[in-house]
Amino acid sequence: MLLRKKIMFGSIILAMFFVVTGSFLVLCSGSEVIYIDTYSGRLKTVRKRFLFEQSHTSETDFSRLIKTYSLDSTSEDWQLAISHSWGIERLVHPEWSSTIYGTAAEACREFTLVCELGYVPPDSVSHYLKQLLQCMQEGRPRDMHQVLSSCSYPLRE
Repeated sequence: MLLRKKIMFGSIILAMFFVVTGSFLVLCSGSEVIYIDTYSGRLKTVRKRFLFEQSHTSETDFSRLIKTYSLDSTSEDWQLAISHSWGIERLVHPEWSSTIYGTAAEACREFTLVCELGYVPPDSVSHYLKQLLQCMQEGRPRDMHQVLSSCSYPLRE
């Protein structure tokens, strides 16, 4: 009788341990996905954690540059750029994943940096912005680096 109570008590403690540990692993896991809008250069971040999903759209320096030169559009086309998983979610999905639109986001950051440093003449910024947007909207984000290399600035030498 005493042995039976010890086995039941041990089984209950072991089950509670697995429930608490499993719940902790599930609650401490999640993912973050970043999308880029091919018409405006804005970024949308979607964070998923257990049952909660949080979405946030942010302006970038590239999107502000597009507005400055009046090239913004009312259309939206969100493309997956980067995804990141943590916790137990890493066992199901890769920890970090970048798509071709991840390179587009990097090209946008690089172009705004080059413009801020003054390596692109102000009169040709609009021309390069149009080319970069055209590459993104046509699904050719890898060609954006060719547009950047055609800019006359010393960072690519």
